[in-house]
Amino acid sequence: MNRHTVLATAWLMTAPALAVNAAAADLYLFADAGFAEPDLDTLDRRHQRMAERMTDNGGVALVDVDDQSGAGVIGVGIQPFRYLALELGYYHLGDYRLETRGALTTPTHDLASRTVTDVEVRGWGLNGKLLLPISEALSGTFTTGIARIDTDITAVTTHRGEVLGEPFSTRETTEHRFEDTVGILGIGAWYRLGDHLGLRVDYRYLGGFGQGEDGGDSDLDLFTAGVVYVF
Repeated sequence: MNRHTVLATAWLMTAPALAVNAAAADLYLFADAGFAEPDLDTLDRRHQRMAERMTDNGGVALVDVDDQSGAGVIGVGIQPFRYLALELGYYHLGDYRLETRGALTTPTHDLASRTVTDVEVRGWGLNGKLLLPISEALSGTFTTGIARIDTDITAVTTHRGEVLGEPFSTRETTEHRFEDTVGILGIGAWYRLGDHLGLRVDYRYLGGFGQGEDGGDSDLDLFTAGVVYVF
């Protein structure tokens, strides 16, 4: 989904929630935990190209992609109406690793290489949450909002071996940081256990954070279960 489409939809649906009567609203804290799955295609293609260069020259290579991570959200919410809430949260969106290992042996070369790319995703989000009653205690939820996401990417490449009998070793580190404003869309359910305690489950889609200087983006799926405390 296009990032600008997600942002426009999220803003149009979140803005009305900002017009609240704070004095009449319920204030609550929430903590959600689960896992996230980003689409790391841009970085994955880079690692695949590294492996292809090695195999094209007669070597062997293996690519390993760890594209699932524990994730969570903590924050504060305000519910001015029975069917509408507004939330501000800190998003821990996971740590991911892509790794390429290669080896090449010829009469004159004995080489081994390894490239490890670590990806760390964090951010803050503001969203509205529409509550659709199913029963007195259970509501379906629809979430929409915006988030400011920081993505830190660190790639470390090492080469070692022998060329014409001479040993060598090199190490190169590349770091990038991308700051993106992305849209949040989600669905879920909220179950009230009483006046002060509730449980909830959520699926959130975050529409595009940076992966590369060439403009490559990653969409991310976030699945969580959490607890709510209402003051």
